[in-house]
Amino acid sequence: MAQTIAFGTSLYLLTVFGAYIARDLALPLSLVSFGMTFGVLCGALIYPHVGRLINHGRGRQILVFSALSFAFGLIIIANSHSATIYIIGWGFMGCAMASGLYDAVFSQLGLIFGKDARPMISLIALCGGFASTIFWIISGHFVRSIGWREACLIYAALHIFISLPIYLFILPTGKWHEIHGQKPTQLVLDINTKQKLMIITSLFMCETLVAAIIGVHIVNMLSGQGIGVNIAVAMAAIIGPSQVAGRFIELNIGHKIRPITSVSAALILIIIGLVLIGINPQNALWYLMIYGAGIGVLSIARGTLPLETFDAKIYPLLMGKMARPIAITQAFAPTIGALLVARFDLISMLLILCFIVALSLAASIYLRYIKEDIEAKETI
Repeated sequence: MAQTIAFGTSLYLLTVFGAYIARDLALPLSLVSFGMTFGVLCGALIYPHVGRLINHGRGRQILVFSALSFAFGLIIIANSHSATIYIIGWGFMGCAMASGLYDAVFSQLGLIFGKDARPMISLIALCGGFASTIFWIISGHFVRSIGWREACLIYAALHIFISLPIYLFILPTGKWHEIHGQKPTQLVLDINTKQKLMIITSLFMCETLVAAIIGVHIVNMLSGQGIGVNIAVAMAAIIGPSQVAGRFIELNIGHKIRPITSVSAALILIIIGLVLIGINPQNALWYLMIYGAGIGVLSIARGTLPLETFDAKIYPLLMGKMARPIAITQAFAPTIGALLVARFDLISMLLILCFIVALSLAASIYLRYIKEDIEAKETI
């Protein structure tokens, strides 16, 4: 529930409210969208610190901080009457996203439950997949009935009265030395672990770049093929339910296969979906279902693959290290996508994206052949 609220009131906030905010503040929509970009970049600055604090047993405090930051950021946005105040609000939202979305929650569960956290991660990601559908509907109702400012204040209240108590009273917690019988000191990784970390980070950076570009530009890409805008929007809307379907499959059969196998299969689905869209864009609805299922599985794998690859006692630290470059990639992906859309036709653009996904697939295959019996020589 807390993750659904967090996603629905942050990453999906501007989908419905963006045009209304731009009109009321007399700002270009690009500047309104930049608020989120600024927030993501602010969050990227603190990701490693979030991982370090969770690893030191402060996961509950981190998630409590995220709920308060979400609320504070939404209150500032709701009361903004200038670009400066609006963007400052997104600065708080960015810090909240870095400390309160999947990476932080998965890190906390991985630290406490180790590899047994995989089904919990899958279930949380499955439920979080409904955030866009739920909050797009709610936001659409609010913006017509009470306005976006009042809606933001209601969303702030959700964080205070629902998410905050969940983190305070329900979230599993524990200190590192209580779980592992040692005291935390400095992390030192050997070259093998660093190599694995670099490969996994690069894999998800490539996937994030493609997913963000498709998420922002797919409607324009399809409408440029003679498909009506309304039809293109309807086609693109299937991505969300398809992600949930992919996560549901992962939840039910994921325990039977290794996360790296799930990653490779998901990347192949993405490539197939993109290639088919390029060949026959008029039937893109069906191919976007294939693409969406792959993206849905990868959202879970971002938590489970590092958990399988590394020791649970350093999992939060490495998740924090991974999250920063991935967040920076996500922040700049829409701009990169806009440049590609302006320069290339549909088939050329999709081939470029397929090549990027193929790099992730190659990384996942290579990861299988790194010696499994060499453990990271770290000191916590």
